[in-house]
Amino acid sequence: MKSKKDTKGRNLKLGEDQLKSGRYRYRYTDCTGKRIAIYSWRLVKTDKNPSEKRKSALSLREMIKNIEKDKDDGILTYEAQTITVYQLIRRYLKSKVTLANSTLQNYIHLTEKNIRPHNLGQMKVSNVKKSDIKNFFHICILNGILLYPQYSYIRIFFSLPFKWL
Repeated sequence: MKSKKDTKGRNLKLGEDQLKSGRYRYRYTDCTGKRIAIYSWRLVKTDKNPSEKRKSALSLREMIKNIEKDKDDGILTYEAQTITVYQLIRRYLKSKVTLANSTLQNYIHLTEKNIRPHNLGQMKVSNVKKSDIKNFFHICILNGILLYPQYSYIRIFFSLPFKWL
C-alpha cells in the first residue's frame, strides 16, 4: 500500500493528512467513540509557519504526542477543553449514588442557584485557575449570596474535581 505524503514529500502517519490549504490534520476517535480532528500549520517542530497564517503553538506531531499521553493517563483532552465548570459539577453529582436524596437535592439547588448563573459556571474547565474559584467565593461571601454552611458545601464541589484547591 502506498503511504500518504505531504507536499514536501514527507511520509504521513496513520490519521494524518494534509489539506489543500496546506494545513495538517490528525483525526482520531476518543475513548467515548467520538471522532475528533485537530489542525496545525506545521507537521513537525522545525517547520516554519506560513507568513500570512497565525502561528500554531504546537506542531501536529507535538499535539499528537500530547493526545497519546493524555489517552494513556485516562484524560479526555477534547472534553476537558469543551466542558464547563457547571457541567462538570452536574456530572460529578450524578456519579454520587451514595448520597441521600435530600442531600443531593440540596447540592443541586446550590449549584443551580449559585454556580450556574455566575461567570465561573460558564467557564471551560481547561481555562479555570485557582484564582477564579477564590474570586468566586470572595464575591459570593461579600455580597451575602453564600452563608458559611453553603460555602463549605460548594467548596466540596470544587475540591474534588479540582484537586489543587
